[in-house]
Amino acid sequence: MRRPLVVMALAWMLGVMLAGSFTVGGWSVSLLLVLLLLLIGYGQRHRQDSGLLFWTPVILCVALIAFLRAEDLGSKYNRSLTSFRNLAMYNPVTVQARVAAAPEGKGDYWRVPLANPQAVSPIETESVEGILDLWIPRSAPPPLLTGQIVEATGNLQPFLAETVHRNDGLSNWMETRNALGSLFLAGPDYLGALESNPNPIDRLLGWRDAWKGQFREWILQRFPTDRAGLILAMTIGDRSALTPSLRESLTHSGLLHLIAISGLHVTAAILVFPWFLKLFGFRRDQRAWVGIVFALVLLFMIGARPSVLRSVVMGICLLLGYALDRSRDTLNFLGGACLLDLFLIPSEIYAPGFQFSFFVVASLILWGSEYSRIDSCVASGMSRLEFIPPTSWTHLVFKGALRALLAGLWSSLVAVLAAAPISLYHFQQISWGAIWGNLIAIPLTLVVTVLGMALAFGLSLVPLVSELLAWLLGLSSGLLVEWIDWSGGWPGFFYRVSGFHLLQAVIPLSILLLIRQDQEWLSSGGLSRRTLSLGLLFVLALLPVLPRDKDLRMEFLDVGQGDSVLVEFP
Repeated sequence: MRRPLVVMALAWMLGVMLAGSFTVGGWSVSLLLVLLLLLIGYGQRHRQDSGLLFWTPVILCVALIAFLRAEDLGSKYNRSLTSFRNLAMYNPVTVQARVAAAPEGKGDYWRVPLANPQAVSPIETESVEGILDLWIPRSAPPPLLTGQIVEATGNLQPFLAETVHRNDGLSNWMETRNALGSLFLAGPDYLGALESNPNPIDRLLGWRDAWKGQFREWILQRFPTDRAGLILAMTIGDRSALTPSLRESLTHSGLLHLIAISGLHVTAAILVFPWFLKLFGFRRDQRAWVGIVFALVLLFMIGARPSVLRSVVMGICLLLGYALDRSRDTLNFLGGACLLDLFLIPSEIYAPGFQFSFFVVASLILWGSEYSRIDSCVASGMSRLEFIPPTSWTHLVFKGALRALLAGLWSSLVAVLAAAPISLYHFQQISWGAIWGNLIAIPLTLVVTVLGMALAFGLSLVPLVSELLAWLLGLSSGLLVEWIDWSGGWPGFFYRVSGFHLLQAVIPLSILLLIRQDQEWLSSGGLSRRTLSLGLLFVLALLPVLPRDKDLRMEFLDVGQGDSVLVEFP
């Protein structure tokens, strides 16, 4: 089999979706199952004739294991949720739990995820499996570290399954991401840390949280608010300092993916930094091993979000290929990252972050590498510049710039089209401005990411070097903020819709399929049918559905590649 990891990942998806179909149901799941079966068939291309006898039972076993794992997690979650619904009748309640992650800013509140909570008052219960969100009303981040045991008193609001809906009116336990509900703190005096003996892993996580807090204060003291918020979001994934105006500009420009730690940022970290070792004579395989170590450190420092986990796993696989001098199949690596992510948390398959992260990257792998077409377009364009001698440096500069421009436009177009159906389905919004906005934003993002991570990983402690890097970081982040603000003001490229319709998904997917085809009937005649078809589809895709003066309430979600917002209409 050419890509076994792709097939295993699709088989795992199939099993998880079968487990969810007993509670979700509906035509949407059936369509997704058909799509997965077709993709499994694609993954079996170029196989040996005898391979079917071996791989068919393997695929069925993987799907069965995924089904059983999802069902087991679902039954445990339902038992925990039932216990918490009964506990909510005794509000206010006091719970003890372990801090599962560092506090995260959400408007006027700070959200602290608590793992496996246990009620101690007014009634005492056993601890249950799941995550309870503790909401603390304060402006500064609370001094809580991962691994601490805390006791908090407040009003408990458990998740109700009937309040978790998809756009087609159906609900599924997986969409809650194992969340039990929310505990709204009664006041600052109703929270305290208890004496505990954390294990070595919790100590490391606590040290990581403290490091993030110190770096956050260092950035906030040296840069204006808008630049500081952007740097923190792109460097350590802390979006609590983003200003409302910058959030709005990111939304309208379609550039929200810049503040989601994903492949762009991880690539800058694991490839740019080891590249400097080349100056000291390190071999390629040695630099690859250094990059692998750095990728693992980066995963620990930022956290195993879907986009980060996917990017790090793919990056490590690519670097292993360099280190061991083995052939590399990027789509197969993506399948391995997908399989690992869904094995750890099967419910990620219903999360917007997972869908954005993997579907967009898969589309870039399948459609984004059209270098032969790009080179032919470059050759055609340069042939019209007859006044420039082919052997001059001016010709080389123009040729390189034109190729970079066309490659950037093509990749950006594919990414936006791939993200469009998911954005329409989950968030009822779409922005076409990112097709052009990415051309300037991506290079600036690479510069900001490299400089920010260099400061975060120790260079901020070196006096002269830190001042120089801080000046460069301030300059590049300022340019990026200005570009985002300007791109967010472009008219006619940001639309909102009142609900999801099949046509809104078919149009972007049709464009993706059309630009891939090579049949003669698509390219015959002076004005090709391909051009006319693409033009018609773009006109339909750009038609606004609702007026622009609607008031919106937005909540940022971690949705990885193609990060977006949840839009609710008043």
